[in-house]
Amino acid sequence: NEAYYTVRHGNVWLMVLDSEINVTFLGFSTVQGNWIKAELAKAAADATIDHRFVAVHQGPYASKPGRIGNAAMQGLMETFKTGKVNAVFSGHDHNFERGLANNGLTYVITGGGGAGLYEVGPVGKVLWPQHEVLANKKDYHYVLVTIRGLWARFEAKDLNGAVIDAWEYG
Repeated sequence: NEAYYTVRHGNVWLMVLDSEINVTFLGFSTVQGNWIKAELAKAAADATIDHRFVAVHQGPYASKPGRIGNAAMQGLMETFKTGKVNAVFSGHDHNFERGLANNGLTYVITGGGGAGLYEVGPVGKVLWPQHEVLANKKDYHYVLVTIRGLWARFEAKDLNGAVIDAWEYG
């Protein structure tokens, strides 16, 4: 029944946030904001956690023409980086996009699950809010995450299984 929570599976830790209720344009509620910082600190200090991910409906950036992403999430990107988060996943925009925040943290928009698709803007550096779009596509898709020890691979695939984008670390 909680609107935000964490889940642990082996060496993977996932923080799910509520970007819809008690969130203003500029920030999360004080209660959720304090909880985010406390949970990130605990996870960052846990040497048995190798992979830290955040999932939220509205992501920090968007390449859909006319959108810039969620300012409250943009404000948390440095907190996520300090908390050793490896990637931030969101939906909201009905397309695929992967990029880097201005601090180098990976963000992924995976909103190609069924509703009408949105156009995407150009790949490359964006001046405001500052970030870089590495890959995007107007396509129905899913993202497959494979974890093996310290290694992680991410593949965005279209509905026929063709790889739209892939990246890995570890």
